[in-house]
Amino acid sequence: MGKYIENKDYELISDENINEVWNVRILEGEFNEVVIRYGSIRVDGKTPEKDEELDLHFDFEVISAPDEDLTAEDIGLQMAAGDLLYSILESSIENKEEIHLKEV
Repeated sequence: MGKYIENKDYELISDENINEVWNVRILEGEFNEVVIRYGSIRVDGKTPEKDEELDLHFDFEVISAPDEDLTAEDIGLQMAAGDLLYSILESSIENKEEIHLKEV
């Protein structure tokens, strides 16, 4: 899983149409200039009975992309979106930032 850095590899941009919703613009790599929006996010974590890694479940949509045929069904983009989401959550936790989740 790659570590993405805000304002280097991606940036959070406000959605023009929906208040309090943030999209993610990818700034580097194979999906440069692709903008995605996360939908539902669920984290299944360790419990006293389980000693397993966290499972991250999410969905997302492609808001804009240089390749108009690119969709959320693209396996490479799914992997990048997962890595990005993990990095965003990890950075928020490390920086003790509040994470506000709002269903859209």
